[in-house]
Amino acid sequence: MSRRIPRRTLVLGVSALVVALVAACSDDGTRLPQAVGVTVVSGDGQSGTAGSPLPELVVAQVVDKYGDPIARGVYVQILSGDGAFAMAGRRGAGNGVILKSPTLGEAKVQWTLGTSGTQQLRFFAVDTNGDTLNAVASATLASGS
Repeated sequence: MSRRIPRRTLVLGVSALVVALVAACSDDGTRLPQAVGVTVVSGDGQSGTAGSPLPELVVAQVVDKYGDPIARGVYVQILSGDGAFAMAGRRGAGNGVILKSPTLGEAKVQWTLGTSGTQQLRFFAVDTNGDTLNAVASATLASGS
């Protein structure tokens, strides 16, 4: 003979488990980690030839208040320079084109510089308040390109 668990007890037990799991995933025990910024981790400040990919990937991450990466959507956009970029088989070209990284919390971008002017790549994410968090990577055209 099996003993039935009262429905109210079961619901309360499941609710307590959900609260415990959410607290375990938080940075302060009361809520999920908050995105406070986007940081360019590597590849900023490179120099390259117009129309050619930079030698290193440009990598940006969404970070929490401790500087640790967290899972949020990262978007990439050519801000100036009319270059192009590619990440995970997707390609964006020209100023204003925006692509979302397929990896939560991080974008790894192969950047091809444009032909003239300031070369800038914008990485951004939206926090839980709806505010936009930005980081900009810059590159220069090598002399003679």
